[in-house]
Amino acid sequence: MPPMPPTRIPVVAVDTTEFFTDLTLSKIAWSQMRVWALKGHAELWVPEVVIQEATRHYRGHLDDHLRKLSDADNALYELAWDRDSQSSVEPRHDEVAALQSGYEKWLRARLDRVGAVILPLPRMSHEEILRRMLREERPFRAKGGGGKKGSDGYRDMLIWASIAEHGAERLGPDDTLYFITSNHSDFCEDQKTSTVARALLADLTGQPPQDKQVYAMGLQPLDGKIPAVQRLDRLTDLAQILPKSAQDTAELTFQDRLATDAHLRTRLQQAVKDACDELAGREIDDVDRVEPYGAGLDFDELRLPLDEPRLAAIDVHPDTVRAAVYGTDPDAEPAQLLATVTAEAEAHVEGFLHVSEHDQDSDFSVSLVNDYTYEAEGTRPVVLHFNARFDPDHENTIELDLEKATPLGN
Repeated sequence: MPPMPPTRIPVVAVDTTEFFTDLTLSKIAWSQMRVWALKGHAELWVPEVVIQEATRHYRGHLDDHLRKLSDADNALYELAWDRDSQSSVEPRHDEVAALQSGYEKWLRARLDRVGAVILPLPRMSHEEILRRMLREERPFRAKGGGGKKGSDGYRDMLIWASIAEHGAERLGPDDTLYFITSNHSDFCEDQKTSTVARALLADLTGQPPQDKQVYAMGLQPLDGKIPAVQRLDRLTDLAQILPKSAQDTAELTFQDRLATDAHLRTRLQQAVKDACDELAGREIDDVDRVEPYGAGLDFDELRLPLDEPRLAAIDVHPDTVRAAVYGTDPDAEPAQLLATVTAEAEAHVEGFLHVSEHDQDSDFSVSLVNDYTYEAEGTRPVVLHFNARFDPDHENTIELDLEKATPLGN
């Protein structure tokens, strides 16, 4: 497959090492990375192997801390400390089990909210991985003593192959790939740690294994054939390269609150319901009339077969309400965050049908008005799309304006 046009937006591919110190992605470095991804300043790539390694690491951490808590309980018991009280460990077992089982789903959802690309397991064959291991090419290292002591690099190979295969299809020579890993001993040449080893750079050409060797051995130059690849130890190193602002951080913080703060979510759900109640009785723009600035509601994609259609009522499904913050109104005082809000609902619509246009198989119920006209009513499952404004300092201030309704499932 030929390479796609350059993205020009820098790509940030993250190794497992960047998750180990912040498994909840809540510290400054990860918060800033999520801002860059959300605002389109960078495209975030996370290999599938990294997701699974981070999950294993999280579960292991919980087990370790629960074990420490148990040891402390036993020590206090031996010292006759409050013998009659319940162990502090026992009620934690179920909580730890729930956290362990839910972490991977939570992590994927958190990354998905900022548009991160989860890279699938690589297509690289086992034969090719074995050949590289026997040649001891990076990231493989022979086990043994001294400087050679270490892992055999299998998981590192899967991580890089996922990045390289996706990069060969998506990136061109005008693009930049930042690879975030503190593991320079496996991914880099001994004297050149600012990028990955030449054998790994050759993977970005997208050539078959036998053809890649001419690049890996330095027989042909790589310049002009692959994106610029820069290895950085930590996400914090990106702060010197990519833009950042306090405004971005405020937007992301509020986005996180929308996902985790039960009170704010309840308030948003109620605001959506209130907005829908106010829409009842409103006229719907007729699809057969050319009215680019019509005063009615934009339900055109529903293709309602009605004359003078109206919205009788909307029943919102509260659990489907979602919000995505995308900016800040620079002219508002105090500052207001701009967002899109969506919700699934049942739209009850009504209008008129000519008797000749009535389909007996239609799900619209009708009643005869005169010899030529039926009054009709029916229900359509829809997705409501609102433009929203939030006052981050006064969460009860939520302004919603319905942009359109689209058929559910489209």
